[in-house]
Amino acid sequence: MKIIIWVLGSTLLFLVVCGIYIRLNGKKILLDQIQKNLQLEASLESISLRLPLTVELKGLKLGELASFKKISLTPNLLGFIAGKIVIANLTLENPRVHLIKSNNGSLNLPKLNEGGAPPQIFITGLVVKNGKLIYDDRFISAQGLKTALGSIDCSISKVMLPLTSLKTNLDFSANLEDPQGKILGNLSGKGWVDFGPKDMDLNLAAKGLDVVYFAPYYGEFLSTKKLLSAKLNLTSACKAKNNDLAIITDFKLSDMVYAQEEARQEGELPQLNFMKSALDLFTDANGNLNLKFTINTKLDHPELSIEQLKDLVLEAAAKNLSNQRPDQIIEKIQNTVGQFKDFGKQMEKIFKGKKE
Repeated sequence: MKIIIWVLGSTLLFLVVCGIYIRLNGKKILLDQIQKNLQLEASLESISLRLPLTVELKGLKLGELASFKKISLTPNLLGFIAGKIVIANLTLENPRVHLIKSNNGSLNLPKLNEGGAPPQIFITGLVVKNGKLIYDDRFISAQGLKTALGSIDCSISKVMLPLTSLKTNLDFSANLEDPQGKILGNLSGKGWVDFGPKDMDLNLAAKGLDVVYFAPYYGEFLSTKKLLSAKLNLTSACKAKNNDLAIITDFKLSDMVYAQEEARQEGELPQLNFMKSALDLFTDANGNLNLKFTINTKLDHPELSIEQLKDLVLEAAAKNLSNQRPDQIIEKIQNTVGQFKDFGKQMEKIFKGKKE
């Protein structure tokens, strides 16, 4: 019993001494390290140690890049003994991050000093409360396109048992916003990924996405006609087994309103790109587009080329023909003047599984 009391007393004394030291010197040490390694002007309101062993930072600001109302974390003592920095229960409250992509494609991220390898840091749990990420893309156009992920709530946690497991649970939600705070849609995801056997079961969703706002990215890929408004609802079930990843996607484009086409001179034919005409062709009677397709790739190295995506979209669009009346199909084909021959070749390629 005396040994237990001595151990508890020594531990308590150690924590008290650490708390006093952190309160007196922790702020200066932390700011010096940030400025030295990240080359950013940093400021911090306070740093403290709460029992049993939680470090709490308030009012941290990293130049113009990021700010945090409060950060709390719990260092893992066993990790330190093993020579690694292991952090559990990392919580970020009201984080604000501002990323800028310049006209040369570079991001405003700090460059780490090259004086030796940075320490390995392992995070076993992360919680984000009411976060915001502003992305200012000055590469996509001269005017730039600014988008924000707002109201970010995220929870990432490694399963406790067995200790050797790399299975991680994920749950997040966020709003897409314009610079004035108008909501452009909602994003969410929930599921898990196991980096050991490379398995995954994760559901992702985008709801009510204002497609027109992102026109600089997709150009006229969705339609030959200029869209004034459109909403995208998309769900993806990401399932992986032994590194083979299948992304089962349901793509729904609706509430499409088009600009009035300009009058053409007599005999002038519309200049239609095949891909665009095909998507116009497969909309339903209300002008909505619903496609279902599966992307097959690898969990540790996911990739998808534009050509592969086009083939997937065309194959999914072809399945929609069975749900349309023949007269509707004929009318749409007549509207794709000069393009149906190319369309037939593409359809033949899809059904025969041949590549040109």
